[in-house]
Amino acid sequence: MGYVDVSDDETTKRVGRRDIVIAWRGTVTHVEWVANHQNYLKHIYEDIPCPDNDVRVEAGFLDMYTDQKNKDGYCKYSAREQVLGELKRLLVKYSNEEVSVTLTGHNLGSAMAMLSAFDIAETRLNV
Repeated sequence: MGYVDVSDDETTKRVGRRDIVIAWRGTVTHVEWVANHQNYLKHIYEDIPCPDNDVRVEAGFLDMYTDQKNKDGYCKYSAREQVLGELKRLLVKYSNEEVSVTLTGHNLGSAMAMLSAFDIAETRLNV
C-alpha cells in the first residue's frame, strides 16, 4: 500500500537534512473501495494514542491503517505496524543526522498519509 524511501547523500547535503518519504498509493482493491465508503466516524484513541477522546476519523480509513486481519491476503501486520516499524528503523539508522519525515498519498493514500502523520506526531517518533 505504500513506499518508504530516503534521500541520497547528494540530496541530503543540498537540502541540509536527511528526508524520509512515506508515500501511500491510491485505492486499488475491492476491500479498499469498500473502506472508502465506510463513512461513519470512529474514535481514533481505540487504535492510535490520542490525548483527546473526542477525535474521530472515518472508520474505513482507520481500519485500513490499523487492522491486523489478513483481509487482503498480503500480510499479517497492519499498515500502521509496518510503516511505524520501518520509520523507527530508519530513525535509528540516521540518528546522527537531522531528519525530516515527508508524507504523501492519493485518494485512500491521502487518508493513510494524514493518519500516519498524526500517529507519528502523537507517538513522538520524529522527535
